[in-house]
Amino acid sequence: MGVDNLEDLIATNDTSIHEERKLKNKKKKKRAVENADVLPVEDDLNEPTIGEKLASLELLEDDKVKTPEIVMTSPSTKPPSADSVHVLLKQALHADDRVLLLDCLHTRDKKVIANSISLLTPSDVLKLLDFLISIVQSRGAVLVCALPWLKSLLLQHASAIMSQDSSYVH
Repeated sequence: MGVDNLEDLIATNDTSIHEERKLKNKKKKKRAVENADVLPVEDDLNEPTIGEKLASLELLEDDKVKTPEIVMTSPSTKPPSADSVHVLLKQALHADDRVLLLDCLHTRDKKVIANSISLLTPSDVLKLLDFLISIVQSRGAVLVCALPWLKSLLLQHASAIMSQDSSYVH
């Protein structure tokens, strides 16, 4: 074996050893990243500090944090319109939903009540009348809410009630 062959062998061996080390280092780094809970963070020295960011938002004044003034206003609550109560009332009557019907009965505005009742179909009128009669018979506190609805229902639909169902007349 000549010197040239020996040098080639050493050079080849050094290269393969060097490549093995690189592979091992890559595997170690990969495992370290996989096993790490937190990924390494690169610090950008040119990035502004938190104080500078707050100052740019004008939340920092004279080294004191200025709390943004939040005006707590309640959302503008409009009284329910006849359209919305009418829709809820029809849904409640069709689904036989007593809870939703009671929610509708808590509307006290006479115009809303009158308009909602005027938009009911004859079959819905009878369903509402049955519900209102059950409330009157129960003699609960909700009777106060039911009376304006019953009054409006009878004023607007008395003739239709009388002509459609003779079981209410004794």
